[in-house]
Amino acid sequence: MAEAKLVTKTVQRVVYDKTDIVKLELTMEEAKLLAYLMGNYGGSVKGSPREHTDAIGTALNEAGVTGDDLEIEFYNPGYGASLGCAYFKDYEK
Repeated sequence: MAEAKLVTKTVQRVVYDKTDIVKLELTMEEAKLLAYLMGNYGGSVKGSPREHTDAIGTALNEAGVTGDDLEIEFYNPGYGASLGCAYFKDYEK
């Protein structure tokens, strides 16, 4: 004979709003990479996540951080309409 039992669990959901702040501590190399990546997204500056990438990039630039000296190639492995991805070379040993 089949048996059924209801099992319940209480889950607390955290809700964030736009006034929540996250502080991130980065090394200069990490900050430069983030600045570079934030400057290489496309899309509408209003009405898409691009507004956030621009805000992050602007904040880093205002702090004097750019990724202009990083050597990053864009690689398209040929998968249809893929725009490719950033391809990182290994560090020199």
